[in-house]
Parts: sequence; structure tokens; C-alpha cells
Amino acid sequence: MLPFPFDPRGSLDDVSDTPDVFLPEKDRTSYYAFVQDEWQLADDWALTSGLRYDKYSDFGGTTNPRVALVWATTDAITTKLLYGKAFRAPSFNELFVTANPIALGNSELEPEIIDSYELALSHQIDSKLSYNLNVFFYEIDDYIQFGASGAENAGRRSGKGGEAELEYRASSSLKRFANYAYYRSMDKNTDTYVGEAPNHQLYTRFQ
Repeated sequence: MLPFPFDPRGSLDDVSDTPDVFLPEKDRTSYYAFVQDEWQLADDWALTSGLRYDKYSDFGGTTNPRVALVWATTDAITTKLLYGKAFRAPSFNELFVTANPIALGNSELEPEIIDSYELALSHQIDSKLSYNLNVFFYEIDDYIQFGASGAENAGRRSGKGGEAELEYRASSSLKRFANYAYYRSMDKNTDTYVGEAPNHQLYTRFQ
């Protein structure tokens, strides 16, 4: 660990293993286990589900399921309904920083939890032309943010959006691809829109 703080006059103070250290030395051990299975409900319906358990030495365990229902709507169209639950583990800074008065860590933090829902459709119109459409919605609970007393699980966010993709194969050596995406995220505590990503994105390429 580098000595801290730095004195521009040339001297250094070693504050390792003292209350003045920015981030104490910590370690983390994690384990996980998961199961997944697929059921063929009918000739044109399939259900895939999974469950994952993660155990962290510094904040505990979390269990997260995922489910995908797939409908072969026609020979050329596939429709999917998906649900997933996931988490983000608190970082070491969020848990343990001790010498930053505006961003103190909190060893009692819980992981952020997100529940996401998606409806997707794929259509192979012919051998050259296909498109994909999807819409999604998510909610985040226990969002980690820094308050007056340090890091806390006080935030709540939600988001929604959609995406459209079009692919055209003009020949075996030339393909045109276009994509449009819309995204919007909101802080549910303040009812204000947040996020640094563009709300509208358009992308195209030839290859």
C-alpha cells in the first residue's frame, strides 16, 4: 500500500494499519451454486428456468431466479417472455472507506437488487431479411448512494425501454444491419429522470 497522505515538500507519512488509512486492507470470499432446467410444455411452447445462490463473506447471501417462456409463434416468428432477478455486490469502497468525509463506507450495506422483465419477438421474413423487437422494464431496490452519514441502501430506481433491429443480407459477402434503442431511467424517490446514457441511440453498419 502506498503511504498516505503525500506531503509535497518531499516527506511521506506511513499510515498503514492506522485510523487514517483511506481504505483498510480487506478480503472477500464468494461461493455460488446454480441449477437450470427446461420443460417442453407443448410442441410450440418451452419454459427454461434457473436459480442461483451466491454467498459472500462480507455481506451474506442472495438468491436469484430467472425464467424464460418461449413460444414458436409460427415457423418464422419466435416470441419470448423473460423475467430475471440479479444483484450487484457492494464494492470495497462502498463498504470500508474510512478517510473520505463525503463518501464514507458502510459495512452493513446489502447488495442492490434488480428485477427485470422483457418481451421479445424475432421474425425471419425470408432468407435475406429479418428483424427483432423487444421492450423491457426493470426496478432496482436497495440502490447504493452516499448520504450525510455515508453509503446507504436508500435509493430506488426504475427503467424502461425498447429496441428494434433490422438485418438484410444483400449477398453472401454483404450484410446491412441497423439498430434503434430507446431507454429512460427514473429515481423513484425524487420522481426525476436520471442516467448518463442517451435516451435515443441509432446505429447502422455494412459488413
